Amino acid sequence: AGGAYVPIDPIYPKERQAFILGDTQALVLLTQQSLVAEIPTEGIKVICLDTDWEVIANECPENPVSQTTALNLAYVIYTSGSTGKPKGTLIPHQGLVNYLNWCTQAYAVEQGDGTLVHSSLAFDLTITSLFSPLLVGCRVDLLPEDQGIETLSNSLLHHSNLSLVKITPVHLELLNQQISPKEASGRTRAFIIGGENLLVNSISFWQKAAPDTMLVNEYGPTETVVGCCIYKVPSSEQLSGSVPIGQPIANTKLYVLNPHCQLVPIGMVGELYIGGLGVARGYLNRPELTAEKFVPNPFTNEPGERLYKTGDLVRYRPDGTLEFLGRCDDQVKIRG
Repeated sequence: AGGAYVPIDPIYPKERQAFILGDTQALVLLTQQSLVAEIPTEGIKVICLDTDWEVIANECPENPVSQTTALNLAYVIYTSGSTGKPKGTLIPHQGLVNYLNWCTQAYAVEQGDGTLVHSSLAFDLTITSLFSPLLVGCRVDLLPEDQGIETLSNSLLHHSNLSLVKITPVHLELLNQQISPKEASGRTRAFIIGGENLLVNSISFWQKAAPDTMLVNEYGPTETVVGCCIYKVPSSEQLSGSVPIGQPIANTKLYVLNPHCQLVPIGMVGELYIGGLGVARGYLNRPELTAEKFVPNPFTNEPGERLYKTGDLVRYRPDGTLEFLGRCDDQVKIRG
């Protein structure tokens, strides 16, 4: 229809829900009848997808004519970041399409039987497992979010040859404790791991028990569409400490810069700046923060091209692979 979507997790505090609805000035709210009483809906058209089908059925069955372009918004996802105040990251269609087109091919999604979605729709990590299988005709199973990692492990044990499972390092470690080594092989073709720093200890179980399962460390802030830099762990490679974050995906530029915005040599530590099609438009109703975090790209002649200033410290290895070393500030991620 041409509108951007804004996911709101029902477990959010009422104050956060109200802030997001007010900040976006949302005109329509898609929800369920059981949740309506808990949501501040004044001035918003509410559609309950579980009880309003008689009304929906009276609408025109033809698809609306859309004038959406690549630069129009696809979604707005709110993150707290280091300030604690929710900020809406504005992602246009070109960034989302670029990521999904890349990941369906890089992860060979069509060769598997779909995936399991166990994370919140308000978490941009979920975009990989929610959309990529649907784009290639595979199945997506939505698992209850309130029943813990046991739901994912039980479902995983009833499946084989899944296209991929998208997961955080913390959840992967919990999953390792739920599945025995003899049950691990063949469950999924790949684990796409993101949301926080990935340690080698988190993947060693799958390296040993399911060596044919592809393990991918996918790095990417919300501001650059889910994943912009990945490292496929070689099955024969013995790593220690943190798993590298790898190399950029298609149509993505990575720069390691010093405090004077100059490129640093290979092996030297600098802040990671990200450019390319995946860079967000900015933050909704936050022009000053947008100007601070999204800066002009000094390494191109393309007018209007910007870089996202991540606040992450990295360095290049001699082979061109990036290593994540920490933060420039004191920001700490909780559950991705």
